[in-house]
Amino acid sequence: MRKLLLASGFLFVLFAGDLASLSLFATEYLVSEQVAPDSANELLTPLDGFSDEVVDTTERGFVGREIGSYFPVLSGMFSESVLTLAPRFYYFHSSTDGAIREEAAHGGSMTLVTGWWEDSLRLGFSGATSQALFTPEGRGGTGLLQDGGTGYWAPGEAYGEIRIENLFHATLFRQEMNLPYFNRNDTRMTPRVHEVYKMTTNGDPHFLAGAAHITRVKSRTGEDFLPMSEAAGASGSNRGVTLAGFRYQWREEKSDIGALNGIGWDTFNTFYTESTHRWDLPRDFEFNLSGQFANQQSLGKELLGAISTSTIGARAALSYEGLVARLSFTSTSEGGRI
Repeated sequence: MRKLLLASGFLFVLFAGDLASLSLFATEYLVSEQVAPDSANELLTPLDGFSDEVVDTTERGFVGREIGSYFPVLSGMFSESVLTLAPRFYYFHSSTDGAIREEAAHGGSMTLVTGWWEDSLRLGFSGATSQALFTPEGRGGTGLLQDGGTGYWAPGEAYGEIRIENLFHATLFRQEMNLPYFNRNDTRMTPRVHEVYKMTTNGDPHFLAGAAHITRVKSRTGEDFLPMSEAAGASGSNRGVTLAGFRYQWREEKSDIGALNGIGWDTFNTFYTESTHRWDLPRDFEFNLSGQFANQQSLGKELLGAISTSTIGARAALSYEGLVARLSFTSTSEGGRI
């Protein structure tokens, strides 16, 4: 299989800088979160997305001041808001067994994140678009555009964040997720967005636990939010997914273990666990060893039929002065797929 991908901005860095990371262990959605790392200890693992990344919006902007002038009570919240415009260009070409897929698109996203009100509440909104530039007949299916090379405008995030220091952090309604099997998969023009209600603890710096319920999801090129069960393939159904998981770190955060379980009501259950260990070796060498296991089983009414499959994976990485070498292995149950 041959692939050629050109993209501007963030995605250009992703594919040009770390194409080798598109291994079975480092899935595409995970690679999109990181450019080429400088050391083995900087490699991301799937459960790194468990932590909420709190962004400090301290730079005051003109747009925020204007909005804040109409809402005096919330003036501090809006005066510290950040408006981000992120244009994208993407050209995709692949040839697999004689079948060619080729398209080019332009577009991008706009995101508004407010500052914190009383250090407890923050709002976020976003939207994105992908429009056709080059669509040869019969070469669609690249994931850049809708069927037939049609462009689209997609609703994005619309969420509220609530936090109480040393107690919990909640994010409610439409948002991007970054967990195994439930993530934004931002590897084309627009990311997936989930309609989810989640909460994580933040009282212990070494232990993180959380739970969430996902009701709907917008696909990569979709304009509408669909029930999770319908998006998985159970046409006409309306069932969600309930998640619960944890992550524990020790050895000064050089070792960690975590697990995530997702109950897809009347469809299938997904269990995932991983553990990672990092060592600083003599002469500036660094070593990283990690392993993972996942299992999926149908449950309830089995709207997608009987499912029983599992997979294991392992990765070793060694680095020295910016050079990182990795070896990974995965194995999935015979006759099944994750």
